[in-house]
Amino acid sequence: MSTKSVKVSEILKELRGKGACRISEPIPLNHDLDIKIPGKELEGLIHVFKQLSDPTRLKILSLLYLNGSLPVCIISYVLGLDQTLVSHHLKTLLKAGLVQYKRTGKYKMYSLTSLSEKVFTVFPNILSTREERNQV
Repeated sequence: MSTKSVKVSEILKELRGKGACRISEPIPLNHDLDIKIPGKELEGLIHVFKQLSDPTRLKILSLLYLNGSLPVCIISYVLGLDQTLVSHHLKTLLKAGLVQYKRTGKYKMYSLTSLSEKVFTVFPNILSTREERNQV
């Protein structure tokens, strides 16, 4: 990940010059510390999360995760959605690099990419951690 960085002392100097950050006591922070600022590659991650935030797309991805490769007609039947709507969402997921397909005769068999596989490997851990916090 390419990042740029700025020293804490430079940030504080600029903030004080603008009249912001008027803290009278010393801040318990290393003034020589470089604050790392994410670069443009973060935009790709933002795009992936936008795709995952749509309930229909997340259902499609979950269906593929649980069942492996499926054609559009099966996905649309199981989700109770029009085939053109499912095709639209699959095209969006394809552009985002979250699904792939292989032609089998006249059908396209959709499956998850390695990126989606990683996402679904992480989700259960996130959910179990959240459930543990709620039980405390």
